[in-house]
Order: sequence, then C-alpha cells, then structure tokens
Amino acid sequence: MFYQRPDPRLQPWVSHYWLSSGGAPQHVLLPDGCVDVVVATTACEATVWLYGTATQRTVLDVEPTVRYLGVRFLPGQARHFLRMSAAELTDRAEAVKGDDALGLAEAHWLADGAGGVFAELDRLLLRLLARHPPRRLALDNLLLHLHRPQHPSLATLAASCGLSRRQLERLCRTHVGVSPACFAMIRRCHRALALLARPATPQALMSLSLASIAAEAGYADQSHMTRELRRFTGQTPGGLRRNGPGADVAFVLSGAGLSHHTACLSDL
Repeated sequence: MFYQRPDPRLQPWVSHYWLSSGGAPQHVLLPDGCVDVVVATTACEATVWLYGTATQRTVLDVEPTVRYLGVRFLPGQARHFLRMSAAELTDRAEAVKGDDALGLAEAHWLADGAGGVFAELDRLLLRLLARHPPRRLALDNLLLHLHRPQHPSLATLAASCGLSRRQLERLCRTHVGVSPACFAMIRRCHRALALLARPATPQALMSLSLASIAAEAGYADQSHMTRELRRFTGQTPGGLRRNGPGADVAFVLSGAGLSHHTACLSDL
C-alpha cells in the first residue's frame, strides 16, 4: 500500500491519494464523512467508482489481481471536482463515466509507479480547479466547528451563517452525504479511535481510561461512547483497544489530515 498527501495547493480539499494491489481479500471501511474516487485497473480496462459517505461499518471485497488507485476528498469538498452530489452516494458505490470519472479511465499513466501516478493526479486535479475555482459555502464553517469535540448547537451555528437550520441540514446532506448530527457523531467516533490507539505508558495510564477518552472525544459519558462506537465500528471500546478497528489505511482519514484541513479552512 502506498499513500501520499497531495500538492499543498490541493490540501484544503483533498486528504490523500493511495495505491494498492494484492493484499487481503477484504477491507473494513468505517464511516468518516468522505467521498472517494477509486480507479480499479486490470490488464484490459480501468473502471472508475465513486464511494460515498458511509453511515455504518462496511466490508469491501477486493480482487487480488486488480490495482486500485484512490483519491480521498475531505468532508464536503468533493463538490469542487464532481457533479454528482454526496447525497446520491451515501452508503453506496457507483461506477461512473463522463465528467465524474475525471478522465481517469482513459489515463495512460495509471500503470506507472506510485510517485508518477500521484504527481499526475496533482496535475489533473489542479487543472480542474483552475477551470472551476472553489467557492466557499456556509457549510465549510459548519464542518470547521463539527470537527471539534465541543461546538455550539446546530441552531446557533445556522444563525451565525445567516441560514435556517433546515437550510444548513440540506447543504450538509448534499455535499457531505449525511446530516450535521450524523457527521458530528462520526467525528466523535474518529477522535475516540485515535485516543484508543494511543500507546499506553506509565505516565499516560490515567489519560487512557475509557471514561477520560469519552470526555476528551466529546461524549456525554462512557456509555454514550460505547453506544456510538458499536454503531459505527461494530465493536466496543474495549474490543477496539485490544483489536483495533480493522480499517484499511486508505479509507481512514488521519487526525493530521483533519488538523491541516481545519487550518486551511480558517485561512480561506
């Protein structure tokens, strides 16, 4: 598995690229609020798929003879590159042609090594942005707040954007694929996963208690965390601490990516 951050000019919108072939026959995908473009390449053809935002743990079957190339967009940011709305893709994948295939099915460089492929993706996406410059929406302010453990109520956030709560909900469903409340739950889940994965040391034993993880991740209490983690990952916090989430790295948005994303949005 190879993965790489995009050109800095793309980082407000694109999380990372990844390239994979062979490996395990299945990958576990966890909800994360992102849309992916995935190119499945064989010796005969290349098929472009759009993977939408998931609301539940999903097991993806992988063909060992197929080479997979992925572009992972940050939450709500696929709109700058794709015509299909995220709402049309929630909990599903669709093979696409035309504009939403981004010209990837015909790309001659897909057989190149990872470095060459990722460099060409940079050039392709930068050309698309040059033709259709990104436009900031009130949604971006909403996502900026929902990435944080503590945030104002949705009604307060909507009022600060000059929109009704219903308008803000519609924007979120259209461009992220889920409601603001569901997205906030997904982000809490990923904060908890990152904290559960933190290595235990004698100095950090207290901070790694499940109750303190729940508080730091933004849950009301440990029971609240257990319910939501079971919903989104199929495991309890204790099971996740022992076994990990079983998620392939290509389909997990890293904390570093989120931190950079929120910083970029703040600067726009």
